[in-house]
Amino acid sequence: MSSTPLVLAVGAELILGPGTLVVQHTGDVVLETTLGRRLVRLESGGDVTLRAPRSTGVIVAKGSVKVESDTDADELRGDTVELGAVEVNTRVIVATKRIVIRAGARVSADILVAPEILIDPNAQGRVKLMDCMNERQPTKVRGCLSLSEYESDHGGVADFLARRGVTPINALPISAEDTDRVDAIPAKPAPVVAPAPVEAAPAPEPARARMAEPAPPPPVYTREPAVARAPAPPAIEPAPVPVVVAAQPPPPPSRPVAPTLVSVDVEGVDDEPAPPIRAAPQARHQTQLRRAWSRIEESYGKNPPAAVRRLGEMVAQSPSDLQDHLDVIWRDTLREHIARGTMPPRPVILAFHALKSLAA
Repeated sequence: MSSTPLVLAVGAELILGPGTLVVQHTGDVVLETTLGRRLVRLESGGDVTLRAPRSTGVIVAKGSVKVESDTDADELRGDTVELGAVEVNTRVIVATKRIVIRAGARVSADILVAPEILIDPNAQGRVKLMDCMNERQPTKVRGCLSLSEYESDHGGVADFLARRGVTPINALPISAEDTDRVDAIPAKPAPVVAPAPVEAAPAPEPARARMAEPAPPPPVYTREPAVARAPAPPAIEPAPVPVVVAAQPPPPPSRPVAPTLVSVDVEGVDDEPAPPIRAAPQARHQTQLRRAWSRIEESYGKNPPAAVRRLGEMVAQSPSDLQDHLDVIWRDTLREHIARGTMPPRPVILAFHALKSLAA
């Protein structure tokens, strides 16, 4: 009777607990049995092939993960994850390159995340959330909501991802709570300052000797910007309240002429907001932008992607352009991570989300 030899390669480690099993290996792993125990975690520095029936736990590989038998694994993570014609019940499938679901597969999952997700038209099942960069094709797999669709239908997409330890590929949509928080920054009404009372200078009483002369023409009122709002020279103290506004006297006439009185447009003073009132919210907004950028800068240290350096220049020099360019910068950052075979750090994802909220 022939049997398959048991080979425990150098670098392999089996950790046995009370009815549990943990497998760690620096090379490839082909799992055909779990020794009658519940698999808790499998970590491989190479490729993983799952052939053990109804394997469980978290499966993590630096290379590819191929599922060739029915599995109830909690998570499947690798650079490529491929599901054959098997039944897969899992919470999370994450790949740094692509996820492939073959014909005949029946998949039930909370999240699929990869730059490219390919689902055969004959695959079936249900996926709550699917985040990818390629165009989604018609499929029999139900659900497959995008980030924005999930946020619109259920809300809380950021918490949904965070509870499962998943970093999204695309930028997170702005939730209703984020919109309320951003709108609340300038929402505090500026205090209305009552304008100083303005009195017109009374006309001097004419001398009794001239009472017999014809009455002078009525005063002429001309609308001018309030003199009270004009900036005073530094060396001159501001006019005391009440403010008396009068026109400059004309050249001496042959006979006394009543002075021209200037009326003050009080409504104009009320309608125009005082510029210094908005300075504080704008300064706070700039502080929030710089704080989000500092989290990104600290995460990368001295070797940030080129797109991240471009983002730093935009935050410092032209933050008003963030809304038009932030999505492009995020995609360029993600492409550089894919080329490196890594994923953006979680603080970077959260900081990009904060910048998107502030730039909206």
